[in-house]
Amino acid sequence: MSAAARILLLCGCLAGPAGGAATPDWARPAAACPPAVAAAPGAFESVFRTAAPAVVRVLSVRYRRPDDPEPQYQPFLPLAGSTAQGTLVAERSAASGFIVSADGLVLGSAHAVLGASETWVELRDGHQWRARIVGLDPQLDLAVLKIEARGLPVLAVAIDDPRPGQWVAAIGAPFGFEQSISAGMVSAFPRELPGVAGVGLVQTDVAINPGSSGGPLLDACGQVVGMSAMIFSSQGLYVGVTFAVPARRLLQAAAAMLDPQPHGSAGLRTQTLTPALARAFGAPRDEGAVVVRVEPGGSAASAGLREGDVVLAVDGSLAPSADSLDERLAALPAGRRVAVQLWRDGALRGMELSLQAASPPPPPAPGSAGLPRLGLLFGKAPGGPSPTGLHVVAAEGAGMLAGIEEGDCIAAVNGRRVSTPEEFDQAVAAARAAGARTVALLVDREGVRAYLPVRAGDGPADPGRRATPP
Repeated sequence: MSAAARILLLCGCLAGPAGGAATPDWARPAAACPPAVAAAPGAFESVFRTAAPAVVRVLSVRYRRPDDPEPQYQPFLPLAGSTAQGTLVAERSAASGFIVSADGLVLGSAHAVLGASETWVELRDGHQWRARIVGLDPQLDLAVLKIEARGLPVLAVAIDDPRPGQWVAAIGAPFGFEQSISAGMVSAFPRELPGVAGVGLVQTDVAINPGSSGGPLLDACGQVVGMSAMIFSSQGLYVGVTFAVPARRLLQAAAAMLDPQPHGSAGLRTQTLTPALARAFGAPRDEGAVVVRVEPGGSAASAGLREGDVVLAVDGSLAPSADSLDERLAALPAGRRVAVQLWRDGALRGMELSLQAASPPPPPAPGSAGLPRLGLLFGKAPGGPSPTGLHVVAAEGAGMLAGIEEGDCIAAVNGRRVSTPEEFDQAVAAARAAGARTVALLVDREGVRAYLPVRAGDGPADPGRRATPP
């Protein structure tokens, strides 16, 4: 298996704030973490207490036809139950995210919401809010989400890039175990990997697993230095080497998505020129970015760039690495003309790019008409009636988001035993009449019982209220 194949993505996009755009408060880095604190691993007890309230779960439901190929990200969607309903298969995914603005701006992983027909953000207290996808950056695997809430806890972003040897911690929901923290240190930065061209990642030994993607990587002051992104493993599980997207790139891309002025895209992927590659290409110096892919129809293709070109400078400023080139181009508005100096076939050449507008995020995928009864369809259990309650033959919507799967049995609603669909309806209706927006379903799964909270209403929250149950 190739090295690229062993890099199992858990969380991968590109854009940037235009030169004249005002920087929103949430995008301003925090003060530097004092060295004495940054070197103390014991500081993470305090970090967890202050940071955990701003770490969320991102829940998504997507539908596909049974004969469609599995999405590339499917192995990395923990707790992803699926159930067939008609001609579509509903799939549930769970990942992590974190809040960066008190009015509901959330950063998470693009792969966790790509193609979703509905996306929800679950706060630490269990309240769920329907999320709108503001933008996606596939290269950074960044999703910017918005929920209609105010007064939320937020995380600040570190002003400094992470340093090898620095203590860091990740908070997320590995395998669905929400609000989990693990700590370690930065092993290397920046680290470029095959298939993640143009992004210098933070390599760490912090344990992350499926479900951790999109969660924050924090320094000892509780400031975000990255977003949990990848595991280097052939099994998709932690083996000691993990990667995060640096916070600086996250802020740049998120600010660009919120900027009303369209941002530009060069339509190319590069890798950093190393001394060995410089000798192979005969380049005049060992700093630059080698073009590894040119997007058909993009700005670079129209200007005549091709694979194997070595980009040395942009608008007269040196481009010492793929990461710096990507960051510089991402900060420019669409329509901007950029002078590029490159090395090709043993000679210096000059070209001009006219940056095209970056692609907008795809619209939400269509879903099904929806099942009544909290998204649950009841039927006969294999081998005869279920002695434990109502047998679930399909789950979607609120029921699937709560973790209910095909084959489960619902034994009670808010402590009230149910054995027929009518009794289930009456119990849910009674809860709603009492003002409840969530009901507790007693779920029996292969003899193991547990109550699961299920959203029972989708009424909008008052935009002026704190994030409490509407």
